[in-house]
Amino acid sequence: MDDVEWLASFPHIGVQHEGATYKGCEVRKIIIRQVTVFYSPQSDKVTILAVWNNYQDPDNIPYRLSELE
Repeated sequence: MDDVEWLASFPHIGVQHEGATYKGCEVRKIIIRQVTVFYSPQSDKVTILAVWNNYQDPDNIPYRLSELE
């Protein structure tokens, strides 16, 4: 099973990203190799919000996620 396919079967596998929401739902994150995948598990789907290269400045993450609302 591909790493991202796990999200379809186990949408709450990642940790909650504190203080972030997307359309009223929580935002979670999971690290896959050198990237962090930010996603929102909703009742009938999982929406991938951002794929973050972990070599980038982590201080920019809140700014990028705030652009999604």
